[in-house]
Amino acid sequence: MKRLQVCAVVALLGACSGTGENAPRAAATDEAQRATAAPAPAPTERSDAMDWYVSYTLDLPEGQVLVLVYPGGESAVTTTGLLGEMVEIGHYRTRLEPDRCQAVRDILRASGYDQLPPPEPQLPDTGFMSVGEGVAGQAPTMRGFPLHDLPAALRPVMAELELVIEEIRAHPHRVIGGVGRWTPAEVQAGQVIAFELELTNRGPAPAELLNPAWPAGYEQAPMILSVGRDLPPDQFNEERDLDQVQLSPQDLSVRRADGSKLAAAETLTFGPGESLYLSAAKKVYLAPGRFRGTVTLRAAGGKIDEAQLVKGVLHVKLGPLVVGP
Repeated sequence: MKRLQVCAVVALLGACSGTGENAPRAAATDEAQRATAAPAPAPTERSDAMDWYVSYTLDLPEGQVLVLVYPGGESAVTTTGLLGEMVEIGHYRTRLEPDRCQAVRDILRASGYDQLPPPEPQLPDTGFMSVGEGVAGQAPTMRGFPLHDLPAALRPVMAELELVIEEIRAHPHRVIGGVGRWTPAEVQAGQVIAFELELTNRGPAPAELLNPAWPAGYEQAPMILSVGRDLPPDQFNEERDLDQVQLSPQDLSVRRADGSKLAAAETLTFGPGESLYLSAAKKVYLAPGRFRGTVTLRAAGGKIDEAQLVKGVLHVKLGPLVVGP
């Protein structure tokens, strides 16, 4: 499994220090963890008392959450993987009250995080959290810890930051969310199965997504369709009951809400609140029965201006599918 290292708040707060998408997770060193921190906010005319910030990074099963808590301006969250029940990725930002920011800093400092012993080197797939402080215009000093062996002193810090993340995520800025459906939800065995994803920009700022239907945009299949028998968990056998099909750009088409097809382009451009519809049809042999499906969309980067680009992994459920005899 690999981690997407992205510019968390490029368009909001300055340059990103990430090392490119799909970079492997680093060993547990301060320097390695520094590379995954949210970028520092730009210097302001505010007093020094307001020019500090807290940076936090959390690994997800696929992707990351990057958090910036900043009393001198807007705080921000970037997600490149699914977090909680919200099927969306992207950038969120809002102003938090200075006292709210200070409470986060107080809990962080009370943990003694900067005095904790460094962890042993970890395997590349190890999940990490990293946290630290900085001054506007300067990179933060980060400390990284493996999630499987998290010091007890940091648990209150993570709990507080989870609350902050939810507060900031109530304010989407440039966020792509998805819902999906079979078209139709009942087919006969041997027929082509088809689905449609509704992708929506849930923020007030324009957003772009690398187009999964653009032939030159992806080195690997940009989407995977997973279809599994609708069985209780204790009866489900992945090897026997799950089919996965890679979808190439040639399998996909994109339309607007009015039904008009989009011209071929490297990116899909969403206005504020705009939805685009991505559809596919594939011949998959399924024996009669009830199934459930999920589409995985891996929205990568590209050799384009990334100021408006949303990147990450979306897993969109399609609901039940009935296959008749």
